[in-house]
This record gives sequence, structure tokens and C-alpha cells, in this order.
Amino acid sequence: MTKSYTPNNIKLENLEPFEAITGNQQKAMEYWDKEYNLILSGSAGTGKTFLAMNLALEEVLIVRLYMINLLLYDLLSQHVI
Repeated sequence: MTKSYTPNNIKLENLEPFEAITGNQQKAMEYWDKEYNLILSGSAGTGKTFLAMNLALEEVLIVRLYMINLLLYDLLSQHVI
């Protein structure tokens, strides 16, 4: 069954783990982790868009989590909470 996502439940912990199927997908993931810019090319159905969307969404959610933690730390250090 496919999950339905809304803005309130798009969270890092709700993402299904992405397992590389091919060696090239694995290489792309490794280069992404090394902060390389990627250009993905290949035939239709090779997972280019799926891989790119998964990597980008994960990155956005990690940054969002970092920003929330930073805000909470700032508020706690000011004794607002």
C-alpha cells in the first residue's frame, strides 16, 4: 500500500530507506554524500528521477531538522522556554 504524504507528515523518519539497485545508483549516492553536484543520465526507467527526488527530499528534511534544533537551542539558551 502506498503511503499518502501531507505537509504535516513529511518527516525524515517517515521516509522509506532507499537501497541502490545498481552500481551507478550507489556511485551517485556516494558522490552526493561527498557533496558533488550530480548530473544523472540514462534510459527511461533507470531510477534517475526517483534517486534525485529521494536525495533532495532527505537533504531538505535534514536541514529542516537542523534548523528546528538550532531554534530550540537558541530559545533554551535565552531561557524563553
